[in-house]
Amino acid sequence: MDKSKNQPLVSVIMPIFNADKYLNASLQSVTCQTYKNLEIICINDESTDNSINILETWTKKDKRIKLISQKNRGAGAARNRGMEEAKGQYTLFFDADDVLSKNMICTLVNTATINDTDIIIYGYYKFSSWKKIYTNYSVKSFGIPLNKVIAPETISQCLF
Repeated sequence: MDKSKNQPLVSVIMPIFNADKYLNASLQSVTCQTYKNLEIICINDESTDNSINILETWTKKDKRIKLISQKNRGAGAARNRGMEEAKGQYTLFFDADDVLSKNMICTLVNTATINDTDIIIYGYYKFSSWKKIYTNYSVKSFGIPLNKVIAPETISQCLF
């Protein structure tokens, strides 16, 4: 029996612009997740490198990947375009130069479900000079405590 049918759909939205150096590793980390009920929406933001060829190869390998090409409008517009297509209960924004650990999406969905949360902020791996480095920059930069559920009325104090 396929357990993924009982799992909530997660929409992974990935804006891509000239990321051919990292794209294979990045897509590998998403497609090999232990959590399988994914739609992976790749928005090619008019890349001029080999990104489009890599994306076309991946769409043939994995039916969960949906490729959308648009005129270059930046990462924000690409994310918005992905949101228009997303059908998942959860949305994960993921950059083309990031890599997820194998159980990350499963952990995120379980955390969101158990804690009835709307937003999860977490650390990630990023390429830097062809080496993966772990960062929790987004968490530190906002002064958000690690491994804590924060009430909606409290989060605004951290963010603003």
